[in-house]
Parts: sequence; structure tokens; C-alpha cells
Amino acid sequence: MVIFSMSVRKARVRQAQHALEADLCTLCCSIMESVADGILAIDLDHNITAFNPAASAITGMPREQTMGRKFFDVLHPDIPEKDCPVCRAIATGDTIAGRRVTIINAAGDEDVLNVSAAPLRDKTGKIVGGVQALRDMSAVERLRRELTQSYTYQDIVGKNARIRGCMTVIAGSPGGR
Repeated sequence: MVIFSMSVRKARVRQAQHALEADLCTLCCSIMESVADGILAIDLDHNITAFNPAASAITGMPREQTMGRKFFDVLHPDIPEKDCPVCRAIATGDTIAGRRVTIINAAGDEDVLNVSAAPLRDKTGKIVGGVQALRDMSAVERLRRELTQSYTYQDIVGKNARIRGCMTVIAGSPGGR
């Protein structure tokens, strides 16, 4: 009777562990689908193995067209493959945060991204791929460009009375004309 009771308990514990693992998988999938940043994962051969809806929105490519394809063939980043954050994370085992990368989206336009990456490890700790988070910074980049283009030298000089006075003196001197 005791042996039967122990085997029933072990079976129930295994069943509970499997249910917990299934719940954890469901939760991880839900997080991946819900997060606002683009998330993609690649294997050791740099093939895309995961691509969330935000990554699709950033790149303009549906998930179905990215899965199994080479990472560089999808994103077309402006850096060499060896310097790519997710590739470096796989090679070094380090987490890389806040790297600025420009990609070419599906429409052929450049998008500026803030990228963070980390290695993916199996249960034994062996690196089996990498994961990369993509945050679209294109709107911020456009605003930065607009601001830097809208302030000319004359705009800056014209706002400060002392500088205007100095410029008047310089302009009035024999070498200033």
C-alpha cells in the first residue's frame, strides 16, 4: 500500500510539474506577443526562430516571411555581421544593451533602432542562440534632424544681444567686411 501511495504521489507531482511548465510556456508566449518592443530570436546559424508582432511592425515584414531566414537578410543592418549585437552576444556570452543600429525595412526605408541582445541558453547553460530587442527610434531621429536643421548660425547669433554686439563690431572692422 505504501509503495502504491508513493508512486501515485510521484505521478501527481510529475503531472503538476508538466502543468506548471505548460502554464509557463503560455505565459512566455503571451509576453512575447504583447510586448511593445520588437523581439526576435536566432539560432547559432543566425536563422530567425522567433519574431513577435512588434518586430513585424518595425520591419514591415510578416512573421511568416521571416521565420527560418537569415537574420541579416531580413533586417539589413548598417553594421558588419561580427559587430551585430545579437551575433556578439552569441559569440561572447555577454548581454549588450542600448546599441544604435540602422536597418532597411521592407519598404526600403531606413529605420533607426535601439537594440539590446543576449545569448539564449539551454537548461545546461550552453548557448543555443540569441535574442534581440528592437526599439524603433525613427521618430526621435526625425525630430533630432528637424531640430538641428532648423537652427542656423543666424538664428543663434540673433537671439543673444552680446553676440550681436560682438558681430556688429567685427562686421564694422576693416577685416570684417
